[in-house]
Amino acid sequence: MRKLSVVGFLAMSVLIGGCSRVEEKASIVDLRIDYRVEPINVGEKPVFSWKMNCKRKGAAQQGRRIVVRDLQRDGRVMWDSGLVKSAQASAIEYGGEKLQPASAYEWKVFVTDEKGNELAPASATFKTGFFGEDNWDGSEWISVEAGRKMK
Repeated sequence: MRKLSVVGFLAMSVLIGGCSRVEEKASIVDLRIDYRVEPINVGEKPVFSWKMNCKRKGAAQQGRRIVVRDLQRDGRVMWDSGLVKSAQASAIEYGGEKLQPASAYEWKVFVTDEKGNELAPASATFKTGFFGEDNWDGSEWISVEAGRKMK
């Protein structure tokens, strides 16, 4: 009888313990370019950042991969960082092909946690601005005609 009650106690503690601990799903949140969410007028060398959201004790980013695609050229990959073993998730400088002015891009970040598990990737967009005076050729400034008085 004593063996049965010990086995029963162990079985109950496993069932209760298993039900009370809900495995927390980690996610990638707060994607930013140059510290802004889905910005426009981004420069030639954007800086990427994000956060890993997980309440599990000890959860941490172990690796990252960033992929940037040009949305105006059939999704052409402009940069694939490859998997980088690093906990760094902010101030990561763009390292790909030269971005085009006044263009739209999508970036996707892939993260692995401390156990080597891949989190579901997260993506966002950004648009570049004009990169210097050459991009303004043919533009005219808004002004008052010479000799005309303003009221």
